[in-house]
Amino acid sequence: MGQEEEILEKMKEAIIEGNEDLLEKMSKKALEKGVDPLKAIREGLGKGMVELGEKFERGEIYLPEIMIGADAYERGEKILLQSVTAEKVSEASKGTVVIGTVYGDIHDIGKSLVATLLRVNGYKIIDLGVDVPTKKFLDTCKEVHPDILGLSCLLSSSLAYQEDVREWLEAEGMRKEIYFIVGGGPVNPESARAIKADGYGRYCEDAVKLCNMLMGEKPVIPLGEPIIVGE
Repeated sequence: MGQEEEILEKMKEAIIEGNEDLLEKMSKKALEKGVDPLKAIREGLGKGMVELGEKFERGEIYLPEIMIGADAYERGEKILLQSVTAEKVSEASKGTVVIGTVYGDIHDIGKSLVATLLRVNGYKIIDLGVDVPTKKFLDTCKEVHPDILGLSCLLSSSLAYQEDVREWLEAEGMRKEIYFIVGGGPVNPESARAIKADGYGRYCEDAVKLCNMLMGEKPVIPLGEPIIVGE
């Protein structure tokens, strides 16, 4: 195993173990040894998060271990991106995703995990957090012109705000520019169809599959019928 491969493997292991100190050390070493930072993110940090996601899906680990790995990922990514221009990051990105939990709902874990998995898989993420007013989603879309807008909701009482966002996008003439996807506990394929979403994912990892499908084929927006993943 060459030096670069060894560094990437140790970064992957640090993610799986949630070892932030080791990850920081290896991220700095990667830069010192001339490893392409984006390759280190993709093949070191990213592969670690992918393996964690697979372990989670098989029931071998639990959500806290995923979140520890996500924290380590963000620490390593921050170090590595210091030497990368915004233009280079943009060129390597599959697309831009604005994501947030709708107004009245403060659930963060699922949304944050989706954001991390998308970031690992090559998407530029703008995470608006939780309890996000409809206008904030709209203002952000006007400012950054994302490819995809993802809305999370864990409370039935806040479910209607997903449709509010879609209606505002239509009123502002932006609905034909942005894929509109939804997910969360009370959300299901029927509700996704009812609010005219472009896509729905049942589990966190389904969001990656869904975004890859949308960005890969680039169908006309809106689709008219949502793409359902993980039904």
